[in-house]
This record gives sequence, structure tokens and C-alpha cells, in this order.
Amino acid sequence: MRHFRKGIALVLTLSMATLMALLCGALLNINRSSLNLMATSRERQNGYQVCLTGLDYVRGRLASDATYGTVAFAPATTMLLPGKLEIREKPDRIEGDDLTAESHFEARVVNNLAGNSAMESVEASWRRLNLPSHSCLVVLQGRCGQARRRLEVVLQRGQSFRGPLNANGSLALRLNPSAPDLDKVRFHSNEPLLNAVRANGDLLLPLGSQMEFGATEASGRINGRDDVNVGGQPIMDSQGRMTGVTGGSWLKDNATLKETTENESKSLVGIGQSQTVPKLSAGDVKRGSGGTHSLPGGLYAFSDANTVSFFSDPHADPDTATPTRVFHGVIYNGASDSGTPDQEAVYLKDGRFIPSGRVEASADMVVGSTSGVPPQMALGYSREGTLDEAAPGASSLEVKGNLTVAGDVAGNGSLLTTGHGDLTINGRSELSAAPDQATTLFAEGAIKLEPVPASANSAPDAFLPIDFRVLRQVDVDYEPFTHLHEWGLTTPSKRREYVGSSDSSLSSSIRDSSLPNYTSTIASQIPGWPSTTPGGHPLPSAASNYISDLLSSTHTSSPPYNDTTGMSIGRHLRLREYIKSVDAGHPDANWLNLHEKNDEVTDRLVNLYTMLDRDAKHHGFTDMKDWWNSPQAFALYGGQNWRDIKLRGLVYAGDFFHAVGNHRFTVEGAIAAATGSLTIRNISAADFTFNSDQLKSLIPDNSGRFRSVLWLLD
Repeated sequence: MRHFRKGIALVLTLSMATLMALLCGALLNINRSSLNLMATSRERQNGYQVCLTGLDYVRGRLASDATYGTVAFAPATTMLLPGKLEIREKPDRIEGDDLTAESHFEARVVNNLAGNSAMESVEASWRRLNLPSHSCLVVLQGRCGQARRRLEVVLQRGQSFRGPLNANGSLALRLNPSAPDLDKVRFHSNEPLLNAVRANGDLLLPLGSQMEFGATEASGRINGRDDVNVGGQPIMDSQGRMTGVTGGSWLKDNATLKETTENESKSLVGIGQSQTVPKLSAGDVKRGSGGTHSLPGGLYAFSDANTVSFFSDPHADPDTATPTRVFHGVIYNGASDSGTPDQEAVYLKDGRFIPSGRVEASADMVVGSTSGVPPQMALGYSREGTLDEAAPGASSLEVKGNLTVAGDVAGNGSLLTTGHGDLTINGRSELSAAPDQATTLFAEGAIKLEPVPASANSAPDAFLPIDFRVLRQVDVDYEPFTHLHEWGLTTPSKRREYVGSSDSSLSSSIRDSSLPNYTSTIASQIPGWPSTTPGGHPLPSAASNYISDLLSSTHTSSPPYNDTTGMSIGRHLRLREYIKSVDAGHPDANWLNLHEKNDEVTDRLVNLYTMLDRDAKHHGFTDMKDWWNSPQAFALYGGQNWRDIKLRGLVYAGDFFHAVGNHRFTVEGAIAAATGSLTIRNISAADFTFNSDQLKSLIPDNSGRFRSVLWLLD
């Protein structure tokens, strides 16, 4: 019995020992698996970290060179930390070895930062991403041990501005309650979170019922650090700075009115929130292409369409002072009246002051007129005053002091004042030469848009609404108009061929398209007709006789020598130019002679159709006939008013911004006042659209920082 008990004990002991051995083995296996999992996890984490190393490297290269990756890399070792990190570039990729962790990465860069359109189905992406404009795709593959990680990141430059209106001081937007066509103030943005108006002081806005941020609740933001006032009026000092608010209602301590304002305007009101406007320097603004030309400061006054008198004193009275120099057609480098083609600094054409490339003025400068027709500061135009592809690239004018334009501004480029100078513009400003182009107004001091004078009705582009009405009368099934569908692909010489070369007879060219009922449908639309010109001068009988002679069947012995009866597009432009010459104080009857000035008429027609072609493409129309008949075109041209102010691009004041209008105010881009107030007053309606893509094309982010807008990890 005793042996039996010992046997039972031995069996139990062996069983327990076997069980313990099995448990120990299981624990060892579990521990080994855990260690393997930890190692794999560590390797995967290291693979991810090495992807981030590659991403940081690419970010750094892009910050110093925005064109990085647009061409094949030159094979080279670009970074070497002995024993730690080595990064090599090969023609199609970047390779990096983290020597301390025995990790490796590969990176491919698809750079579309300078692109204005998306790149479809990018091959470098596993997901065949469509890369947006002004973006960069970085595809990284990281390896550590057996682990593989893949990271796809879309980068865009960080936004310098957070909405269409930005002020480091107070901000005021004031409608004129007595305007007969009073309408709403509307806000839009291509990025919903940036559909905002922001001020680091008091924020004065119209009533909630007079604003619209979108169709749904909380479509936009209203941020005032101190308080928000609706319905009040700004208090201004003599220089144009906002110093306070009178009247209206404050929202900070009025929860009911705050909620009403939010509901009516489809916005969210934030009080106590600050947003610093970034400090930009003149070096952040893109300049004109080509060489640099210098001009002295002073007064440049148009005496006729292509002639400017120069006075070294910018405050000289051109009616009594003797000009220092007179320029015809061109101002050469250093304000010379002759020189070589590469020394051409400014073109003078049809009242347009056209900087060629990069122009710098050494002191205060005024661009004005003695003819009664306001001048136009035209950026990015050709010497012929046209906007076609033969025109130079973006141009710029930088003044080391104050710059005053006693007229309007148009084009593609930049106006700058440095030395804490102010920029003052007095006129209807169309800051865009084409739908895909924009302009920068930059001042280290203040920017002031003064009331648009009545004389702006006779400015270089004042007839555009009438010209559009002319084009709406033509038969767009007329055979020559088929050429307009390929307008953007043709050469300048081919365009002139399509337009035609003579008005002395009506034949098969675009300029000869007949205009029925001209007196009632077109002439009656010219401001002042038939008593005065748009500029208020008595209308010469030659203008009305010109129409009646062309519409009669009698062959006259004096201009216009109506070889073929009827009014046409080309003949309309002749009447237009004659009326403008009357307003300029130098009536030129040669415009009414169908055998004279045919080249000049061709120039104007090419310019007009180029503008229409670009606008059609911008609005998504490929058929010019559809564009002419669209409500968008009628709103764009037929609804224009010479008192409108339209800004496309960036308007940046180092001090304060002050605008006084007397009609509609439109912005596509952003306005910023870096240290002072921002005020827009006396307008009947406004449309503020924040366009981040345009800003990226104008102002590089001076911090060199990029934000990730898409992050895909495998």
C-alpha cells in the first residue's frame, strides 16, 4: 500500500512537472511572439519615421526652391551625416539611408506648385490622385527590416491670409443707404473656413439682412477682437484712418441681436478672437520679367493719347509750368527720349502708361493728364496697348516714395511703394488683364482708393459695356466668326487676318459684320448722346453725320466715303475713337475716314476679341456664340458701370487701407491692412471672394512653410 501511494505521488509529480514544462514552453513561445511583434511594430514605426524624414527633406528643399522636382534630379549626395544619415538624389527619385536604424526611404516628387490647373491621374500615386493646382505630391516608401510603409502627401503653401478682408486695426464696411440700387454685401471663398472678415480692433459691418455669406447656416465667419457693430458709421481722421464708430448696435453684450445677425447673414460671429495680419516686405512681391529700368520721380501728365509731359516736381501745375521733357510713344531708361529696344521703360498708348518689365522710380511720382481723359496705369500690356499673347509678361512699377495714379489701374503685374510711401488711385480700377491673371498693390505706407471722378466715363476702357452691346447685335453665325473658336490658339498675325484690314467696304471679315438699327440700339447707349460726349464736351456734328452718311444710300464726297452702306463693328470703333479724341481735347477726324487708321482699328478689335475669348474660357465656355448669349457675359459687360471698382489679386497696405466708392465694389483675392485700419465706404453693393489660388500665384509664403491637405498612409 505504501508503494502504491508512492507511485501515485510520483505520477502526480511527473504530471505537474510536464504541465509546468508545457506552460513554460507556451510562455516562451508567447514571449517570443511578443518580442517578434514588438520588433515588427518597432520596424513599422521606424519605417514610418523614415518616411517622415524624407518628407521633411522634401519640405526643406521646396521651401528654398519652389521649382524643386519639376525637372529630373542631378545624381548627387545632397546630405551626409557620417554614420547617421545619407540622402542621394537620382534622376527619378530621392533615396535616403538612416544608418543608425538601418532604415531606407525612397521619395518621388510631382511639383504642380506653379500650375494653374489640376494634373489628372498622377502615375506616381497608387491611387492615381488628381493633383490640384498650386500643389505638390510627395510619394514616400520607407523600409526598416521586414517592414514596409508607404506615405502619399499633398502639400500646399500655408495661407498668409485668412479671408478677403483682414485688418490688424479696426475694420469698417459701410453701405450708402441713399444709393438707388442698394444691394447686399456678399462673401465667398474657394475654401469654406477662409470665408471670413477679420479685425483685431472693432469690426463695423452692415446689418445682418444686408450681408450674405452663403446659402446655409454658418457659411462664413465674422471675427472682431474687440467688438462687432452693425449699422453704424466709422469715424475717420483727415488722412483716412478709422478712429472710432458712431451709431449702430454692438453685439458683444447683445446676444439676441448677435443671433439675429448670424441667422440673417448665414455666419458665425466671434468676438474676442484675434488674427494677426502677416508682415510682408517688398521683396515678397513678384516683379516684372526682364531687365530693370529706372525713372526719376516727378509728374508724368498725358497731353494727348500718346504724349506725356514730364515735370521733375511731382506737384507742378502742368497748365503753367514748363515741362522738363516731352515723350512721344516711349519713355526710355533714365527718362531718355531715345534709346535701344532693350532700354524701353514705359510705353504710351491711348492714354495708357505701360511699364515694360521691371520699372523703378527713385522718388515721389504722379501719373496724370491735362487732356480731360484720366490716364490708365496698364500692367502687362504690349506697346500697342493690347492684351494678346504677344504682350510682355507681368510688369511692375516700384516707387521709392509716394505714387499717385490720377486715373484707373488695369493689368497683370504689381504696383509698389517703398520707403513707407503711400499709394493713391483715383479711378475705376480693373485689376486683371485676363481671367487667370491678377495684380498686386503693395504699399509700405497706406493705400487709398479715392472717389471715382465723372471723367472716368471717358477713360481708355469706358466704352467696354457699349462694345459688348455692339457684339450682341451681330450675327454670330456669320462665317468669319467661326475663327473665334480657335482664337486662343492662333498667332497674332493670324488674328489680324481674321479681323480684316479695311473699313472702306463691307466684305468677309469679322470687322465687317453688320449692325442693324445702330442709332436706336447702340448710339443711344453712349453716355450724353446726341448732345454731349461721355466726358461732357459738346458732341461735334461730324459724329452724328458719320452715322447718317453711312446709313444713307448716297455716296458722299467727304468722310466716311460710304462705299458700302451700313454700320459695322469696325465702323463703330471708329466713331468710338473719334469721340474719345474729342474728350481728350484733340479731335481727330481721321478716325471717321474709312481709308485712314485701319491698322489702329485692327489693333483695337484684336484687343477686344482677345479679352472676350479669355473671359469665355474663364467662365467655362468653349463656344463664343454661347458665351455672347449667356447671362454671365451680360452681367460681366452689359452690367458694368464706370463707377465700379473691381480688384483681382492682393491689395496690401503696410499701414492702413481706405476706399471711398460711389457704386459697386468687387474683390477677388484679399485686402489686408498690416498695422492700421481697413475702411470701405459709400458703396451700393459689394462682392468679396477669397481666392487662395490667386494669392499663391502672387505672393509666396515668406516662412517657406507648407501644409498637408491630403495624407494617405499604407
